[in-house]
Amino acid sequence: MRRGIDYIGVGVGAIIVDAEGRLFLAKRGPKAKNERGLWEFPGGGVEFGETLKAALVWEIAEEYGVTIEVGAMLTVTDHILPEECQHWVSPSNDG
Repeated sequence: MRRGIDYIGVGVGAIIVDAEGRLFLAKRGPKAKNERGLWEFPGGGVEFGETLKAALVWEIAEEYGVTIEVGAMLTVTDHILPEECQHWVSPSNDG
């Protein structure tokens, strides 16, 4: 079974701002599961038994080599992609 396709996947994302007020965005690559080539707030999927915070810290470190401090949760979004037959629920934090 595939997350986001066979069942609703849970993903996390972060709005990351550095000390100079610069915003960190990531461009989705050609092998991304969806929305290839689009810009996004970085994040990733949550594994079974993993907390949202741990998933977010892990994904940002793994994908970008950046260590973040997770702040408050800002919102929870239904990310429904009908063209790609995917549905994700994505809590977003400031990081």
